[in-house]
Amino acid sequence: MARYNTVMHVTATLRARPRLDGLAWRGLAVRFALASLVALVLLVDGTPPRELRIRQTVGPYQFRLLDWELERLGERAGRIGAGLVGRRPALDGSGRQAAAAYFAAASGEREPLRADAEAVIERGLTAILESEGLHLPMPLAPDGNVVFPPVSFSFVSHARLLVVSPRDRIVVNQSVLLRPDVSLDQAVAIERAVDGYQVSSLVVPIGGLATYPTMVLEGSRPLDALVGVAHEWIHGYFFFRPLGQAYWASSAARMINETAADLAGRELGERLLRDLELVQERTVAASAASKSRPAGRDFRTIMRTTRIEVDRLLAAGQIEAAEAYMRDRRDELAAAGYDVRKLNQAYFAFYGSYGDGAAGASPIPERLRRLREASPSLGDFLRRVAALADGDDLARAIGDR
Repeated sequence: MARYNTVMHVTATLRARPRLDGLAWRGLAVRFALASLVALVLLVDGTPPRELRIRQTVGPYQFRLLDWELERLGERAGRIGAGLVGRRPALDGSGRQAAAAYFAAASGEREPLRADAEAVIERGLTAILESEGLHLPMPLAPDGNVVFPPVSFSFVSHARLLVVSPRDRIVVNQSVLLRPDVSLDQAVAIERAVDGYQVSSLVVPIGGLATYPTMVLEGSRPLDALVGVAHEWIHGYFFFRPLGQAYWASSAARMINETAADLAGRELGERLLRDLELVQERTVAASAASKSRPAGRDFRTIMRTTRIEVDRLLAAGQIEAAEAYMRDRRDELAAAGYDVRKLNQAYFAFYGSYGDGAAGASPIPERLRRLREASPSLGDFLRRVAALADGDDLARAIGDR
């Protein structure tokens, strides 16, 4: 909208100042010409770009990310500053108690405990990263090194993302962070409106987001939360290296990024759980859900088979057939006891980015596991992955090419 406001500003200026000297008129003419050029680019055939129209459509439901980040940065300025000069205190018994108290509390009672728990988790993960050599030289630091970016995150209770994919291929070409209070009915209405632009869309819950500070779903299981903290930090680490710079350049780069963050995040989260001396309990709900699955039905196998067939149909230009096939498969999954609200191109575009998931169909996860096995340490693995830019680089790194 700011670009459209440029035109309105010039028009208002013309009305307010009818008497201008020659120099002012020339300056105004230049401004008007530039604004007209921008308007022409944006309004070809009288229609703004589809991505902008989608953002306008979901505007009332969009999360005010900048406001959130500024508030969180203000809360954490001292901790981030200490991290930048390598002066964070070590873990101790009181810190471990603060983390344990946070996870033991009911969701509605956690807010007063949040800041202390986050600070402890940040210190614990920083110590592990330092031990893995994932730091940069810093003369002002006590030991001459700092972890960068400094570990900084905020627990959130809910997070939702609108994912948009073209209908003729499976790729994320737009995503919009939504307010956490968006209801299911509102999500369905958003998807219906966005699909009207001849795209495939899906509102998905997310476990975190690589903002800064990063956004991590608090959950009820400590390990899941700690894995999320590590996962999102890894994205920040990659951001300043070739892999992070290539994130939107190809689906392979994105999949390497996400899958490596999953693999390494799991390993880091498990180590952090032990260092914090937290107990990981299997929830009753999770146990009941696993027992309710019908025998003989493998969700991973079903989804991979579905993805392969959808890719084939889309490659052949059979978009409607692919969409009908996904609707049928969704019904089959529901009959088998698997709750997939909506199965479409956007679903595979989002969940398929996590190559080791059921929605993926790629050699990348196996190659990353082989690279991890060939790496003497987790730090070495992350440094090697960070230097990759695409799938060919990964294949060469493990000797497949």
